Amino acid sequence: LDIARDLMNVEVDINQFSQVIQNLIINAVQAMPDGGNLRITAVNTKNIKSLPLQPGRYVKITITDEGSGIPAEDIDKIFDPYFTTKKTGSGLGLPSCYSIVKRHGGYIEVKSRPGKGSSFAIYMPATDKKIRREAQDAIRNDFEGSTVLLLDDDEAVREVAGRMLKSLNMEVTFCGTGEEAVELYRKSTTGGRPYDLFISDLVIPGGISGDEALKRILEINPDARSIAISGFAYDPIMSNYSDYGFTACLGKPFDLKSMTEVISAVLPLKKNR
Repeated sequence: LDIARDLMNVEVDINQFSQVIQNLIINAVQAMPDGGNLRITAVNTKNIKSLPLQPGRYVKITITDEGSGIPAEDIDKIFDPYFTTKKTGSGLGLPSCYSIVKRHGGYIEVKSRPGKGSSFAIYMPATDKKIRREAQDAIRNDFEGSTVLLLDDDEAVREVAGRMLKSLNMEVTFCGTGEEAVELYRKSTTGGRPYDLFISDLVIPGGISGDEALKRILEINPDARSIAISGFAYDPIMSNYSDYGFTACLGKPFDLKSMTEVISAVLPLKKNR
């Protein structure tokens, strides 16, 4: 880490911007399966004329890895929705990052050489406004100690969603198959404390689906609270989630703000537990 001591503030939705940083770091780590150095820098800068930015002051955050790099023929496609070179990737991580940064008046610049690694530079408009933390602290306290069982076959999704849930002071257990989810839930009830929440992707290749896993969990505990997550907006379960036993649904890609809102609607407030 190399963070300038006089770094200026930026005005962002902290939940969305956390998602940007997390996605880029996860991508960098996955690009280095045999290990390597991950370098993150943040400095103050001014608008560079070669970039499509308004004149003014910016904070430049750069995330650099020593991974396999991006092929030249793919580098112009990486921010396109559903484009991915990963076997289990959704192709939504980088497009989501690009969209969030652009909505905040910023820009992402990528440089890469095959075999030499990649560098993502985020330019965010600087502000003189002060930091506000009170609202986020209240949310974290409200969910503190809640237990979550998270089912998704995509490791990157588990990583990002897990970080979001942990940032809310929730205790998270991960699983990659529906069968494992059912068994973990069964054990939690045997131990006298069933999970407060079950969050599940719907499509789980090679085993039972998320909705089938929930069906079996509801046989164990009819009062189980659950959230369906999916990148397929037109999935009939997402449109009629309650008919399949889910308490709520959340579309991919999601950020901490949307996840927090859904969990708030599903779980009772801490003072009422």
